[in-house]
Amino acid sequence: RSPSEGLIVSELATCKKVSTHWPKHLYDTTTSSNTMASSDNPQAGQGRPLPKKEQDLFRNVVKHYEVKQYKKAIKQSDAILKKYPKHGETLAMKGLTLNNMGKRDEAHLLVKEGLMNDMRSHVC
Repeated sequence: RSPSEGLIVSELATCKKVSTHWPKHLYDTTTSSNTMASSDNPQAGQGRPLPKKEQDLFRNVVKHYEVKQYKKAIKQSDAILKKYPKHGETLAMKGLTLNNMGKRDEAHLLVKEGLMNDMRSHVC
């Protein structure tokens, strides 16, 4: 294993360990910030919550990841990233999913980009 592969494996293992303790905002649909229109939230993913539709998609990404339905998780991640390409939590989840599918190089890039876009996220 190369040093960079060891780094990605350790980073992903660290993220995976906390995956059972997702932040409340990922599952809480009762907050008033969920009612924002996407035009009100042009930079979602930079510490700002996603609109309700995308939050629901992200919740599904997490659920699919946890039950090892990786293709479904990737598909829903792509739907979020199509609208919010810099959403750090989605980038990180897609990276974790790709890592479990054996696509380590692409996974490393996505996790790194997710961290750069949303350093304060508990998911990243």
